[in-house]
Order: sequence, then C-alpha cells, then structure tokens
Amino acid sequence: MKYFFFSLLFTSIVYSQQTVIVTYDFHTSFSNNELKNEDAKKLFGNTVELANNQKFQLSYSENKASFKYIDQLGLDSDPQLLNISRMAFTSLDVYTNLEAKAQITVRNDGTLVESKITPLDWEITAESKNIGGYLCYKALFNENFIDSFGKNRSTKIVAWFAPSLPFSLGPKYFYGLPGLILEVTEYVNSHGNTFLANTIELRDKKENIKFPNGKTVTKEEYDKKFQYSDGAVLLAKKREETKGKE
Repeated sequence: MKYFFFSLLFTSIVYSQQTVIVTYDFHTSFSNNELKNEDAKKLFGNTVELANNQKFQLSYSENKASFKYIDQLGLDSDPQLLNISRMAFTSLDVYTNLEAKAQITVRNDGTLVESKITPLDWEITAESKNIGGYLCYKALFNENFIDSFGKNRSTKIVAWFAPSLPFSLGPKYFYGLPGLILEVTEYVNSHGNTFLANTIELRDKKENIKFPNGKTVTKEEYDKKFQYSDGAVLLAKKREETKGKE
C-alpha cells in the first residue's frame, strides 16, 4: 500500500502541468438468449450491438474532468435507441471537480444532477497486468444501491489502475484510486459491462475542462422527483384497473 501512495506522490510532481485524455471502448456480455419474444429479442440485440460500438472520452486537467460519449457517424441515426442503450449499459456524461469534491451528471432529460464526492471503499490487491504499456493493479469495490423497486442491490466493481499515471479518476463516476483507471467492469449478476482504455494521450500543458451551464439539482431532489412521478403513474394505473372492475 505504501508503494502506491509513494508512487502517486512522486509522479504527481512530474505530471502536475499535464492534461490526460483517454479514449475508452465499451463491451457488455449481456445477451438476448433468455428472451422468448422475437420482437423483444431483436430490440435487445440492437441495443447491445449499439452499446458495444460506443466510445467514451475522459479528459482531465487541473483537478477537473469530463467523461463523455463520443459522437460517431452512423451511431446516432436512432437517438431513442441510443438513449436506451446508454441508460441500460454504458454511461451518461459525468463532470468531476476534485477540488470542490463534486460531480455533475447530465441526465437524459437534460437535468444537471450534482452530487458530492465521498470516498469509495476500494480493496487494492497485488494482482497486476499490463494495459496499453502501463503496469496496472487490480482493485475491488462493492457498490450498494436501491433499485427502482425499492430493493437493496449490490454490484461488484473490478478496476485496473496505473500508479504511474497519478490521476485519481476513471470511467463514469469512479475515482479515488492512486492512479488512473484504465479498465473497469461492473458485474450485474453474472454479466459484465466493461470500459477499456484504447488510447492514452498526455499533453504538456493545462487545458480548460468545460462544465455544462445551467441550474443544477441535488441527487436527492432528482430521485425524489422521479419517485413521486413513478408513484403517480402507478396510482393512475390502479385507478384505471378499478374503473374496469366497476
């Protein structure tokens, strides 16, 4: 453990004036084999195919970072399918301010949701491998959350970070490791969604990371809004069912 933090402190001096830009490929192991309805199977297959062709870019400079979907010619022909694919498998755009310890996520409806950065309980292991010419170490994290049905869930996160790249960030909202995350997989049951670094560019100058303009709401406010919206929809359905029985 001491090695990681010494490495981060030493290399931070070297890279303090630099900007890092990383392009990530995405892959999901989800399949439509369990679906029986042909229309649903086709839609799911198209969504997975679209997800597996998406690319994302992480840009970091002066304690600020953006993680955004890269528009690609031909992939945006069906915006609705793209939105479904990003919500189901990949990522919304995320902006991180390490100094302010805050993140802004741009939701599909355009709402800017701000949340505070809190430490993630990573378990760093001695297991290592090479990614893009960088020695990376494996870190584990169990993410607990409440799903749309109000049930407690847990997702296993496996990350590979490079101590020689002292940027404590990675894809999506993952951060807090003593080095840049070059690969991360979220396991949902036995399926995995993986972001893997394709290109890594270091620039010897500071760059301005632009954050989206507009009013932000807290994550608690946004979740409450949708909780009430879901409740209203369920109440309306219940009323319709009651009418049908009268």
